[in-house]
Amino acid sequence: KRTEEELVRLENVVSQLAKEVGSLSASVGFGLEDIARVMLPGYLERHLKIIVDDFERRFFVIDKKEVEINLYAQGRRGVERITILGESKGRIYEAEVRKFIDDTNLLKEIVKEPFVRLMFGFYIHPSATKLAKEEDIILVASYQR
Repeated sequence: KRTEEELVRLENVVSQLAKEVGSLSASVGFGLEDIARVMLPGYLERHLKIIVDDFERRFFVIDKKEVEINLYAQGRRGVERITILGESKGRIYEAEVRKFIDDTNLLKEIVKEPFVRLMFGFYIHPSATKLAKEEDIILVASYQR
């Protein structure tokens, strides 16, 4: 009986711990987005000659599937209008790039002007770099200028 009571207590502790870790993870994710929103306009202007004002979070519904773009912006390169479709992730591996490719491919029907795809993160794994280069996705680490 005592073992069963301890097991129930342990389950409650683990459940509470999972909630706290989830909350912490969300906070770090939103913090990373905030860093990207400040850093990316300068990066895009220096490296791609694209001028953007603000990034925002956008949700699109395509064939009943919701696609979230957490770094969305309208910009200009000279007189050409360009849309920025971006994703921020703490750690970017090949799997994250593949999901981003799938999501942004769905948006080709909706986004009419040319667009640039980029991913921003604290860590970028070499497997992500290879795939991103093949798919013309810009990867930006938080320490890059």
